[in-house]
Amino acid sequence: MLSKSKLFYNENLLSKYGEPVGALSNDIEKLEHELNTALPESLKQYLLWAGRHHNGPLIGTDCFISDIKDNTEYLSEFFSDNDLKHELDEKYLVFYSHQGYVLAWVYLTGEDNPKVHYFSEGSTSKISTVSSIDEWFYDDLSGLN
Repeated sequence: MLSKSKLFYNENLLSKYGEPVGALSNDIEKLEHELNTALPESLKQYLLWAGRHHNGPLIGTDCFISDIKDNTEYLSEFFSDNDLKHELDEKYLVFYSHQGYVLAWVYLTGEDNPKVHYFSEGSTSKISTVSSIDEWFYDDLSGLN
């Protein structure tokens, strides 16, 4: 998983940002325990690869292991602030927030690489989707080149 993102990073961003700093397995286990849920495998792989790379290409973005809990707690308020009519009847996890105006989340359905739902103030008129967590990070990183 994340092979496209890792390849892109190694070929285009590594020389500028260095080796990604990943989270530890026990950090992920602790987060899963706090949230009382298993994370999708693709998100675990991202966190192990770059889950603590705060000074990397995604600086200013809250997409690290230390951000997930707060991001998830913010989603209902974000919907309200943006007049989004969306029921959160399934268990979800917000793994990405960029300066409070872009949020990306997944529904926790047991899939290894679930579809990503996102909304960006000023650039999306409704909740949009991307095919997977892997694609989300590839798209995000490749937009930096």
